[in-house]
Amino acid sequence: MKLETFQAKPIEVSKKKNESVQRLISRFKKVFSNSGVTEELKERRFYEKKSEKKRREKKKTRLLMKRQRREDKKGF
Repeated sequence: MKLETFQAKPIEVSKKKNESVQRLISRFKKVFSNSGVTEELKERRFYEKKSEKKRREKKKTRLLMKRQRREDKKGF
């Protein structure tokens, strides 16, 4: 049995010259949200069987494909 571990890279945001603290915090929030840490935590909150995970991913892919086809039709 292989256990997957989440190895997050440290999130580092350095202050730029003449940058306010509020702007620095907002940049940090943006970097943090783009890192995917919160999504990973939500997914790992409860155990999910492999079959359930595959089913969820297939459903997500189907919805994305359907949305893409709908957008393609609007272009014509």
